[in-house]
Amino acid sequence: MSAFIGVIGLLAFFAGIVMILINLAKKQPKKKSAGLIIIGLVLFIVGVSIPDTKSDTSEKDTKTSASSNAKDDKKETTKKSEAIPESKPKASSQAPTATPVTFEQMVADYMANGAAADDKYEGKLLEFQGTVTKVTSGYFGKSDVEIDAGNYTDNPYMNTKAVVKVPDDIAKTLVAGQTYTFVAKGSSAMILDSYVSHINFTDGKVK
Repeated sequence: MSAFIGVIGLLAFFAGIVMILINLAKKQPKKKSAGLIIIGLVLFIVGVSIPDTKSDTSEKDTKTSASSNAKDDKKETTKKSEAIPESKPKASSQAPTATPVTFEQMVADYMANGAAADDKYEGKLLEFQGTVTKVTSGYFGKSDVEIDAGNYTDNPYMNTKAVVKVPDDIAKTLVAGQTYTFVAKGSSAMILDSYVSHINFTDGKVK
């Protein structure tokens, strides 16, 4: 509507100018022509000043539509993220299983091939029985539990000893002369004069 009024005003303005030129040529009164020019100018100014409601409405509709689409996209993304379950790593419920061993078998393996025996026992979780002969306080909250592992030679003085490092709180419950079942990790062995003098274990616990 505002554009229409502006166009009418512009046409009236130019028509008034044409009429003035004609009146000047014919030397006729110019009041009507001047009035037409003023009316046309007023209509043009009014038409330009009135806002275009259709354009505003269209712009508002466009903004509303864009906002609605953005909200719908956000809701859809949220639904998808909620629908996809988070994959959590399954915790292993099974504790590592200790391998039952005997001191006799370990001594035989070390005497046969020390390197192969190291691969077989070092760092492996082992389960064994032994009679405690002595408990000695160590360092960093660990104590040494000495076990009589037996004699596997012809010399009665060549006994094999097993030394198990256990936490101090466990060591305080052990009694010399008593037999216990231990679970510990193999550490190393010491071979002297053709016999295994010591077999060492770490991270020991009493079963």
